[in-house]
Amino acid sequence: MSAVCWMTPWPSMMLRGKFIALTFRKSPSISIVRVYRVKIIKTLVGYLISVKVTVLCASGNTSGCTHALCGAFVDECRDRGHDAELIDLSALDIEDCNGCGVCRKKGRCILSDGSEVLFEKVENSDLVVLATPIRFNGPSSIMKRFIDRLNPYWLSDKPHPSRACGILCGGSPEPVFSHALSELKSAAATLRAEWAGELLISDTDNSGCGKADVKAFADKIFS
Repeated sequence: MSAVCWMTPWPSMMLRGKFIALTFRKSPSISIVRVYRVKIIKTLVGYLISVKVTVLCASGNTSGCTHALCGAFVDECRDRGHDAELIDLSALDIEDCNGCGVCRKKGRCILSDGSEVLFEKVENSDLVVLATPIRFNGPSSIMKRFIDRLNPYWLSDKPHPSRACGILCGGSPEPVFSHALSELKSAAATLRAEWAGELLISDTDNSGCGKADVKAFADKIFS
């Protein structure tokens, strides 16, 4: 799949000042059109499409591999001219979903814990990155708490990110990624975001964080 992100002159497909439609050619007969919220940055060689990227890190260890990979991915995004932000979910006071069901009737959560700002950032992103270490073959409790709070998006007309992807780290040589990956994809589906791919790093207890793989992953996501 390929797309041209450098354009001269001013992009003719720009919509209402903040949106642009790009055609991705998947095969000679199949094309996919995606609409992005973008900033158009004028450069010496043309115009750079800068998309909004929000990286949600669900590790409680700010010195661990998951956090390091998130930081490396943010750097890759910024090197490409994108507007990237890293959010440490462990630093936020996100309450557990209590299953009250009010969101099914009103389309919003009744819990007032400051997470409204977080979800507004998610809604206004072009790409949301869900990053978690593997805990007992699943995502961290931090990520699970965030996912459980997505219930209001099931039956609402809320804005949503265009795409989502995952970064998963397992300490053992052969971690089971499938359970956590399934939950991350369910979260993306709830947000009505197209799944763009995942970076799976294993054996982080012995072999390091795999930061060298981040560039290739970013190339895949933005190609």
